[in-house]
Amino acid sequence: MTRLLGDKEAIEILETHDAVIREAVQDHNGRIVKHTGDGFMAAFTQVGPAVSNAMAIQRQLAAHNEAHPERPIHVRIGLNAGVPVKRSGDLFGITVQLAARICNEADAKQIPAAGVIHELCDDPGLLPAYREFGRAKAKGFLSAVSLFEIEWDAEE
Repeated sequence: MTRLLGDKEAIEILETHDAVIREAVQDHNGRIVKHTGDGFMAAFTQVGPAVSNAMAIQRQLAAHNEAHPERPIHVRIGLNAGVPVKRSGDLFGITVQLAARICNEADAKQIPAAGVIHELCDDPGLLPAYREFGRAKAKGFLSAVSLFEIEWDAEE
């Protein structure tokens, strides 16, 4: 993006991206664990707010893209649940590794989620958003992972 647009415009787009994500995470009672330069890792204590957060991010970026078709922002969001290893304010371990692998399975504008996200979702209003995505072989994992795609662009 920097090569295509130049540093100044690329930074402006990144600032919009960052603002949308930070606001959505805060609005859904999550916390930003780390900023990776062009992405974030966020943590939530419950599945429902994490799913709602992911949907809100995609919806807000879709609205941004409609208003600014010359500067679209598309993101991939992967969701997993588990007990990560905490160290120095950061999260590590198999839960985080699988979340990253799930995110890598996504195309722009998609939200794939581990089957455990579907199983732990306690918000009946969110259940219709889940669609089976299939199974994916995640690098470093012994067996394929069951995935669901969360449909965020349906009418609320």
